[in-house]
Amino acid sequence: MASTRLLLAAGLSTLALLGQTPAASSPIGTSAATVQASQGLRPAEAFKARIGQPVGEVQFTDLDGKAWSLAALRGKVVYLNVWFTGCPPCVKEIPDLNALHARLGSHPDLVMLALAYDDESKVRAFLKTRPFQFPVACIPFAALKQLAMSGSSVAFPTHLILDRQGNLAVASTGGSEQVSRDLAYSLGQVLGAPASPSTGR
Repeated sequence: MASTRLLLAAGLSTLALLGQTPAASSPIGTSAATVQASQGLRPAEAFKARIGQPVGEVQFTDLDGKAWSLAALRGKVVYLNVWFTGCPPCVKEIPDLNALHARLGSHPDLVMLALAYDDESKVRAFLKTRPFQFPVACIPFAALKQLAMSGSSVAFPTHLILDRQGNLAVASTGGSEQVSRDLAYSLGQVLGAPASPSTGR
């Protein structure tokens, strides 16, 4: 596990974010000046081929004991923050993500989840001093692979947005000084995009 984390941590400075939905959609929770300054999350090359494709079904239980299923969340826009306690950029982003949740968390079509690649006991201890304001679950590497990851390594933090059909709409890797601004823009794009006809999934 330690060697894996060293490999993963090596890519922490990578910044790759995406926003491919129509520019006509109005970002939410941002001022006009902020919108003009942001084009949302930029594309992550590792995810490029998976954009628009279904994300594998993943089930997990958060630290409050609530069971979650990505399949059951279809019809909602889902934001997934993939992180671990020993990742400095992940930790640095937590206050901004909490602030974003305070602004957007009440949106009826949005679900925000933090998925920690770490031991549960370590995560619980960490959260006593640096809590998330939205649900946190511990997730094994096998489950990360199902979340449209490619290759044998995963960069941290990773930001994923799934559209209402359960497809990967936005993907980013690496820390960002502007995560709250860029993520708000991209969430606004996906939330504002019209729903596609039912595919029967």
